[in-house]
Amino acid sequence: MNVVDINRVIDISKPATQDKFGGLIGVSQKTVSGLVSKNILLADDSLENWLIKYCEHIREQAAGRATNGDLDLATERAGLAREQRLRLEMQNAVTRREYGPIIEMELGLADVLAMVSAKLDAIVGKIKKRSDALTADDLDVVSTVISDVRNDVADTVIEWFDEDSEEDDET
Repeated sequence: MNVVDINRVIDISKPATQDKFGGLIGVSQKTVSGLVSKNILLADDSLENWLIKYCEHIREQAAGRATNGDLDLATERAGLAREQRLRLEMQNAVTRREYGPIIEMELGLADVLAMVSAKLDAIVGKIKKRSDALTADDLDVVSTVISDVRNDVADTVIEWFDEDSEEDDET
């Protein structure tokens, strides 16, 4: 059946009721009313324009560019693909040992710093054994310098997440 034959049965140049249009396309009057309220179909437009607009709407939905709800399928797919890419990049970085759990890094640093502290504390004793020329006052000066260095290291705060890198990640 072509457009001329349809025009003999139904005049598509005239507006149709929501109920008759719903019957023609196989949906309820409530569904047609929803299409009108969303401005997909214009209230007093012709049946021909309703058919054209309805077909455009269905094509958009099928292509994933429009949906009935707030979700845009194409955008959601792109977002999912991005998250999957980021997850894979993170897994690869962990495999290459570029990233790791912060708690493990903190524990590892604590172990290293404890070893460094013990080595620093042993310096004065080693100097005392190897040199008879240094006085007790000289060794006290060395001990004070070592203590200051140890305290400076202990007071260091590591910024695991500096603000610049977070801003870079978002762009």
